[in-house]
Amino acid sequence: MGQATGVLEEVRQRVVDYILARRNDDGGYTSVQFTDSNARDTFLALATLRELDVTPPNVEQTVVWLRSFPLADLGSIYYVNKSLCILEQPLVDVEEIFEKLRNEYGGYGTLDVDVESTSELETTMMSVELMRMLNKELDDVKTTNFVLKLKNPDGGFGKGGISNLISTYHALRVLSLLDYEVKALDDSANYVVTCASPSGGFTVKPGIEPAFMESTYAGFMSLKLLERFPECLYKTADFVLSCLNSNGGFRRSLEHGISSFENTYCAISILKGLGVI
Repeated sequence: MGQATGVLEEVRQRVVDYILARRNDDGGYTSVQFTDSNARDTFLALATLRELDVTPPNVEQTVVWLRSFPLADLGSIYYVNKSLCILEQPLVDVEEIFEKLRNEYGGYGTLDVDVESTSELETTMMSVELMRMLNKELDDVKTTNFVLKLKNPDGGFGKGGISNLISTYHALRVLSLLDYEVKALDDSANYVVTCASPSGGFTVKPGIEPAFMESTYAGFMSLKLLERFPECLYKTADFVLSCLNSNGGFRRSLEHGISSFENTYCAISILKGLGVI
């Protein structure tokens, strides 16, 4: 047990070193060294350090950088505020963004997303979370109904009757934020379990190999929201730890080798949630 604890402490320190080596002189962070700081990477860096119970250096400088960052779209507003929340700072209120994004169905943004979007419910999830953080009034019933209409017979969520794990996680997250009793969705729990890979981790759809870090995060967090701990989770920690690179970051899968802040945050969140690290 002592040897295992020592190995995990070494992993923890390598991850911290990986994150801090990518802190720029302006106080922001970037996943790719020697490039400009950005809001998303700064949030992912701060969130990973928080999961590891590490206080980031020179917080005051990072706060100044965050408050000077251009709030051009939902993503920048979301990640700046999430970062300020981690640092226990007052949030930035941008009222008009929600009015622009609200659609007639009760959600936010469009369902016709491009290939770079993680799911058709990502904008809705970010908007609802932000509005909760900023104590904005929400039409809970209309938004809940909008999300539930995307629930498919297999228990998963996705437009056009086609479920995928990322959309399912975003749907469950929104419903949870709206105080819907997601733990009662037994069919959704069953769908998530069907996305478990025999070799560990989760795939974006049942049987679509290989497992990726982002789908494994979606699977784990979905089961957490559903208050389930099925047997398939026992292989998840092994999959995640197998994706650790020599520089202290985590890669997307066993086959894809580049570390990123996103993969690292997902990995550490899963390991922390499993009580491994």
